Amino acid sequence: MIWLFFIGLQVFILTSGIRQREHDGTWSWSMFAFAMGFMVVELLILLLPLRFGMVGSRNFAVAWTAAWIVAALNFIWFLAVCRRCKPGRRSG
Repeated sequence: MIWLFFIGLQVFILTSGIRQREHDGTWSWSMFAFAMGFMVVELLILLLPLRFGMVGSRNFAVAWTAAWIVAALNFIWFLAVCRRCKPGRRSG
């Protein structure tokens, strides 16, 4: 059930980010595509232990915990990238 909260949190952050960018006049489809791609990657990270049939394995708890840690760190990285990104500015 926690995965529903996680998906809901991502959708909330995505929509609030879109509204803020539209309000500021800095909306870009490339950032939207990046956010959607990120959400797909997050889901893949969390679903890989289930996909490979690890549910019955004695190592499932370790794999599931590792997947959540990687997804959380990836989420933190995503937020940092989105806050740093400014349209029209090239980082180099």
